[in-house]
Amino acid sequence: MVALTKNDNKSIIVRLGGIFGEAVKVEYLDSNSFKTSRLDEEGVEVEERIVILDEVPSYKRSDLLARVSLNNGDVKTIQMLGEDNTGEISLEMKGATVKVLLQTPREFELSKYMQPPKEADTTDFVLSPMPGTLISYAVEEGEIVQIGQELCVIEAMKMQNIIRSPRAGTIASCRGAVGSSIMADDVIIEFYSDEPPPQ
Repeated sequence: MVALTKNDNKSIIVRLGGIFGEAVKVEYLDSNSFKTSRLDEEGVEVEERIVILDEVPSYKRSDLLARVSLNNGDVKTIQMLGEDNTGEISLEMKGATVKVLLQTPREFELSKYMQPPKEADTTDFVLSPMPGTLISYAVEEGEIVQIGQELCVIEAMKMQNIIRSPRAGTIASCRGAVGSSIMADDVIIEFYSDEPPPQ
């Protein structure tokens, strides 16, 4: 309810699942009633409902637990796990976690122009988990490796870290030069997508 003070229209958009998740418009009617409407992809209100609370909610920012009384008398407890730097709030109920983002109607309108990030397929690559120096390889191009087998060693903060194979396969190439500096997410090793080409 406090989030409704983000704008003067007494309404807020709740995104379930983050910025690209399902949108629900919540409008403040009075101290214990709200109108909720699911929004379709164009922002058109569908499935309108009126929600009436048994009591006026009191909210303190320090509270991590909220108790919600449903129509059938069931009381559910929701835990706030935290908020990240994008404003997404992690909520948990009965072991299930959901990301929630609160937006003003204007923020929602502008978010329609954002495109979801494309997921890169890194199945055939081993990426550096940290910045550091590539110390050595334990494999060569053309070698068949198993899950968990040592591939290389990266030194970071004066510690040597063994990088192990995330899958079984055949090494297509060892990308980094031994002794070179690498950044986090740099490709170190590439696997053949299928079997290696015939020799």
